[in-house]
Amino acid sequence: MELINNNPIKKIKTQHNNDNSVIDKEQLFFKIIRNRYLFKKILGYLKRDQFALEFYSVIDINWLLKNNYPGVLKDKVKQGHYLITSDGAIPHTNDTTIFYDSFFIIFEYIKSEQDKDFYRSLFNNYPMHFKMETQEQRDRLFEYTIKKGCVGAVICLVEYFGFQVTQEHLDAAILINTNYEEEQKKNFGEWISQQIFIGEEILPLIPTIHYNQDYKNLATTVFKIINYFMHRLQQVPLHLNLKNFFKTCPFDLNLSELFEACLAIDFLFQKGIFNNYNYYNNDLNNNNNNNSGGNYNNNDSDINNNNNSNESIQINNSLIKSEFEIRKWLLEFNDKQLKTKVELLGNKNEKIQALVQMYMTVRCKPHKCLRYYLMFDNASFDINVFPTLGSRIYLSFSFDYGCNVLLRGWFDGGSSNCYDVSEIYVSLYFHYRDREHEVCHLLEYQPFLFRQCVSKDIKEKFIKDVCSDILNPNISKSKKLEPLFFFSLVVDYDDLELVKLAFRYLAPYLKNPLCGSEYRNPYSHFSFNVYRYIRSVPVLTFLYYHLNEEMIRDQSFITSCRLEVWYLYGRLELLKAYEELTNYKGGPDFEFSHSSCPRISFRGFALNRYFIHVVQHIVSKPDLYNFDSLVLDCLKYYPEARKFYTTDLAYLIENTDFEYRPFQISCSIFGSCNPQSSGGNCCFSSTNRIRLFHWILKEKLHDIAIGRCALFAQELNEMKYLTGRIDELIFSNNTVGFVGNPFCKQIFQRIGERGDVKTLSVIMETFFSTLQQSLSLSFTAKTNLYELLKYAAEFGRINIFQFLYKNNYSFVLLPQQQQQQPQQQQHQTQNVQNLIQDNNDNNDNDINNNDINNNDNNIDNNINNNSINNSINNSNQNEGIYGLFSQSLLNVIFAKVIEKDYIELYLLLVNTFNFKISNEQFQFHSGSSISILNNVIVNNNNINNNNNN
Repeated sequence: MELINNNPIKKIKTQHNNDNSVIDKEQLFFKIIRNRYLFKKILGYLKRDQFALEFYSVIDINWLLKNNYPGVLKDKVKQGHYLITSDGAIPHTNDTTIFYDSFFIIFEYIKSEQDKDFYRSLFNNYPMHFKMETQEQRDRLFEYTIKKGCVGAVICLVEYFGFQVTQEHLDAAILINTNYEEEQKKNFGEWISQQIFIGEEILPLIPTIHYNQDYKNLATTVFKIINYFMHRLQQVPLHLNLKNFFKTCPFDLNLSELFEACLAIDFLFQKGIFNNYNYYNNDLNNNNNNNSGGNYNNNDSDINNNNNSNESIQINNSLIKSEFEIRKWLLEFNDKQLKTKVELLGNKNEKIQALVQMYMTVRCKPHKCLRYYLMFDNASFDINVFPTLGSRIYLSFSFDYGCNVLLRGWFDGGSSNCYDVSEIYVSLYFHYRDREHEVCHLLEYQPFLFRQCVSKDIKEKFIKDVCSDILNPNISKSKKLEPLFFFSLVVDYDDLELVKLAFRYLAPYLKNPLCGSEYRNPYSHFSFNVYRYIRSVPVLTFLYYHLNEEMIRDQSFITSCRLEVWYLYGRLELLKAYEELTNYKGGPDFEFSHSSCPRISFRGFALNRYFIHVVQHIVSKPDLYNFDSLVLDCLKYYPEARKFYTTDLAYLIENTDFEYRPFQISCSIFGSCNPQSSGGNCCFSSTNRIRLFHWILKEKLHDIAIGRCALFAQELNEMKYLTGRIDELIFSNNTVGFVGNPFCKQIFQRIGERGDVKTLSVIMETFFSTLQQSLSLSFTAKTNLYELLKYAAEFGRINIFQFLYKNNYSFVLLPQQQQQQPQQQQHQTQNVQNLIQDNNDNNDNDINNNDINNNDNNIDNNINNNSINNSINNSNQNEGIYGLFSQSLLNVIFAKVIEKDYIELYLLLVNTFNFKISNEQFQFHSGSSISILNNVIVNNNNINNNNNN
């Protein structure tokens, strides 16, 4: 087969075997795919979603990483595409004056040693963000990659860029392991302060367990990097701080970290390092006895180490596994297991137990860890050898492992250890699960009780023992669990036999303690609505027929509809079962209104993806459910909602008569915002949102006409632009009317935000002749064009500025003419003053305090009304060609580029458009602009001094 060699089509030759009958299809395939012309032709025949996000429009690294598109980022990096980061510079952990380049965020997500070639492309293609010219810059970069455990970057720097591994680097990596627990405690403190208000006197009593499973945000060990460094060093030093090396409890490690730690142990064992007991033993004798009971470290410090410093440590050689054996075991676990904490992997795997024993023997504390007994050797557990049972960590262990001895010991271990603290701790767990959209997901949900317990006998014994303590009149109420509280936890575990067991003991005492108040405990948000914890129909059926309704129903406003939690969590199967149990009689439990569902109506609350199906079910049964406009209004409250689709919302709109506002529906209810969008409820570019807009304009024009679909004029115009109906706006009237239309301002903002050069090209080509006479341009037209430029700068859309330059529209970015007639100058000055006043009065119009004369957005105080008026007289030096805007307004754009640290865009504005700014303003706006400060020499050659401003 031959194709015509008509440029740009390349001639493709097929290869035949000896009998000329077999074609090398694979080779032919790649020849076709690599031919750009043919590839585009093939794509042209494929059906494409007109609203789908285009590959080349995604430029935000943060968006790609946080929305789990590392593969797309890798492709873009290897091709050297233009990229930005929207979150700005990364502050140093301990020093607020030190910042890292915003591109360093990549080290926190892409860490594998298989990514070393990716990092080679990254460092080569983006050298302005990864400076290696001075030793200080190289040390700074190497230090950060080590700190983040980014093995791929570390190996790349060593093998491709000549970085030398030193003893100091090894010590720095070991120090990260040393600080693991402190970082974990710090992360927990920061996290808990964001979740719920809690008194400072209560916080030290709460176990430091961080529920977030996003390993990127957690403290981590760096055993893999340590192993790499030790193998690179020609001789392992004998003064290694082995106490810090293996300080972290093995149950806090991910399984992959445990494997790496054991590889390190074998390496050190083969080198004879453990024979140097003088260093090792002296370290271990000072074994963190001053640590608070909340640290996991304390779990392994419960038994005092009585070894004398003159005694050598006896390493059990039989517990040391070889590198070959360890790597063989490693292949038996999948990626998900390797990323899971050892504690969460269960107690049935003998290989994991052997690795834990190997790790613990070099810490001179074999079998002395409480979690080891609870997980692997429960029969040998002796309460008498753990004298600090009042430690807060045992509160957590008691629930996780089903050990009432620990719970009883925790209550008796201190005067502050009371029921209220346990309730706060448990409420934090459910509060976190709510926020993570995991509550009541049948395949994902993890109950609170027995997370590390698999034995049915142990579970039953724990329930019996706790219930016996609850019923014991000799134990103070503050030193035991509240009956309905504990019963709710058993219901949450969703085992019918265990629920029946707990009910037999506690049935007469199950009474709601809230007594009509919202919260009995000011620091606890625990819900005593038992129906909130039901996760299966069998448990629901049992409770419906056996619970005393009068005793457990709470009359406080927050739980006025006890099924509200099922609405929130999308528990459609429970709703249908409850309908059948009640014989479809309706009643107060079947209400979905602003008054009956306050958590939905008035409180921002995370939703899972099943919520919309519940709302559809409610709307489909108007005879059973009493609902109001909440079925549509609820959609605007949830910036954390999961993806829904146009057909889901269309059903609600078509089957109700309530007013709806498309632009008030939370953008992320359709999925993650496009990276070029401003985020939150101000984001209008989500692809599924645009699909909804398209459906409304196609099917619901009557709703717009009668006002049921509530839209402002600017929203309707923006809706048309986002759905590809821009021609209706441009050519329905004369072009001057479009550009000068005050209701088209948001369109220009979206063009700049999205980097929509195609639409801009149509506007500029149609409108070019009018732009020649800039002084006759209306104030509104200038405002619209300025909004376009400002949003392009805000979102780093360098293609907008490149388009203006390549198509001879550079004068748009030049300052206005210096000399003007007094009448023109007065008119221009009044326009600028009106611009400021108009936008201060309207927060939706964005030439306002966000970008002019506002310290909150880092615009210098000197750019005030007087300086803007004076800037009309600024001259420009570009061969007598003058632009549309004053120098001060252009400075606002320039300042935003500097603040966002868009180095490529900054250089384009300086070198191509001759942008300038005073030294004082540059210093004010560039405080955390690391890439600009590292790459630009700030002097009088590229910025004006104060006199010229």
